[in-house]
Amino acid sequence: MSDQNLDRDDERLASALRVGLAARDRSAPPPRFAAVWPGTSTTRRSALTWRPAFAAVATVVVVAGLSWTWINRSDTRLDASLARELSAPEYWRVPTDELLAFAAPPLSVDLPSPAGFHVSLEESLL
Repeated sequence: MSDQNLDRDDERLASALRVGLAARDRSAPPPRFAAVWPGTSTTRRSALTWRPAFAAVATVVVVAGLSWTWINRSDTRLDASLARELSAPEYWRVPTDELLAFAAPPLSVDLPSPAGFHVSLEESLL
C-alpha cells in the first residue's frame, strides 16, 4: 500500500467519525446540568446577578455595626487605669534587671585555684 492510500483512508475515517459524533450529539438530549450555564441566546435577569453582591454588602454592614457597638461599650475608666498601670516604671521591671547592675570582673583578676577542689567520681555522676 502506498502512503497516498493510507492518507485517503485516514481522512475518510476521520470524516466518518466526525459525522457520526455530530449526529450523536444532535440526537442525544442535553444533560440536566446544561441549563445551569445559559447560552448566548438567553439573558439572565439583573436582579439575580446583583443578589450575592447585596448579601455581601449587608453582611459587612451588620458586622461593622456589631463591632462598632461592641467597641463603644468599652469603659473609659478601665482604659485610663490600664494606661496608668502600663506607664508605671515598676511595671516593666523584671528580676533579671538586677543582674544588669553588677559590673563584670576585670580581666586581670586571678582565677580560684583548683588545688583544693576535689570531687569524687560518684559525686560527678550524680
